[in-house]
Amino acid sequence: MKNIFIIGFKSSGKTTLGLRISKDLKCKFIDTDRELLDRFNYKNINSLYNFLSKDNFRKEEAKLITELLKTSNREGISCRVISLGGGTLFNEYLKESLKDYGVLLFIDTPLEIIKGRLKNTKSIYDNKDIGLIYNERIKYFRDITDFTITSTNYQEIVGSITKELNTLRV
Repeated sequence: MKNIFIIGFKSSGKTTLGLRISKDLKCKFIDTDRELLDRFNYKNINSLYNFLSKDNFRKEEAKLITELLKTSNREGISCRVISLGGGTLFNEYLKESLKDYGVLLFIDTPLEIIKGRLKNTKSIYDNKDIGLIYNERIKYFRDITDFTITSTNYQEIVGSITKELNTLRV
């Protein structure tokens, strides 16, 4: 079975859906943000991002994902659901590699829902136009994904993803 890479904007629901999908498909779940936090002993991804700087954060993220891809065919791992950071796919090497090692599943969450989720949190987008960044990334995600899920009902999403992926025998 291949990897299922979940992509989407920050706070789009990647981790929540990834956990449910991995449970339904009986796959291992990996959240790359959580993995990075553990590596650097940080509790908050925004703090880590600010500590490392954008470029170094992206390098560490790429290093982690490359390691995950190398272990993709290791014995005993039948499938993995991997939640990726919102900017991961702007690395051309990773974008192509991910497509070779699995399917890309885009969680297309409306901007207003994301704004609501980010409302009371400190974000790397604090002093930026989140709408502009969102529109830029959403177009990109839609162009490169294998599957797009647009519903905001988790149970409906998980059911349709599981059905779709089982049909493909991912």
